Amino acid sequence: LVVALGFAQFGFGMTSWSNLQDDFKFRLGWDDTQARNFGNLNQSASILGASIGCLGAAFILGVGKYRLMIWNNLLIMIGIALCIATENFPLILAGRFVWGVSYGAFTVICAKFINEICPIELKGPYGGISQAACVVGSLFPATMALAYPVPITAADDGFIVENFWRVVWGVPLLISALQLLLLLTCFNHDTPLHYKQTGNEKELLRVMRKYYKPDEVPARMAALSSQVDADRQSGQLKEDSYKDTFFSPMLRGSSWAGIGLAVTQQVTGINGV
Repeated sequence: LVVALGFAQFGFGMTSWSNLQDDFKFRLGWDDTQARNFGNLNQSASILGASIGCLGAAFILGVGKYRLMIWNNLLIMIGIALCIATENFPLILAGRFVWGVSYGAFTVICAKFINEICPIELKGPYGGISQAACVVGSLFPATMALAYPVPITAADDGFIVENFWRVVWGVPLLISALQLLLLLTCFNHDTPLHYKQTGNEKELLRVMRKYYKPDEVPARMAALSSQVDADRQSGQLKEDSYKDTFFSPMLRGSSWAGIGLAVTQQVTGINGV
């Protein structure tokens, strides 16, 4: 659940503009053409950042998923601070880009963390929790935007019109603060696989004892050792590159099928609407 908060950040970030566009249009005096163009520019900056975050995170997973989650929460705080500090639109765009980099990276870091720390018999349920967190995150901006009058006029409540957008965009700051608090206290460790690969047997044993019953620990550690040894012998201990993913005979079929499905979902889903 702690790690799944990163998926909630992704859901929130992806849906955090469209519900506020009418408010920005009214406050900044945009006409319909400006609202459309600036809105598309805003979304593009965020999604471009998310794309870079997804691709970039895959290259630095070796430093540890726990450490990356700490850094990523600090990055998202910087991005949101840039967004809500001023109504200067270029600065908001810069903040949206940084925000996008962070919530895009979360999708890679958190998925990898869950995959490595969950027992195989629980990966399905935990994967479902992650997707549920993403949906709940996307629900927040739409629900909070119900506070806005329709249509917005000069006679409407000053705080709602002038500053409530900062409250909406401030929610991810609270999510990050909560995740950081939990990561630094009750969930202050990386995955067993990371500790095994880096040879940190002391931390590996600590994590195993935290999540498994004492009589289960030896068997779980033996299975993990067998997995790492098999990967090392087959040359698979290193993460597959993007070239391997898209062009290796063993991977390319499922990779392109997955990408096609994801693109189709986005074109026909919320972005199409």
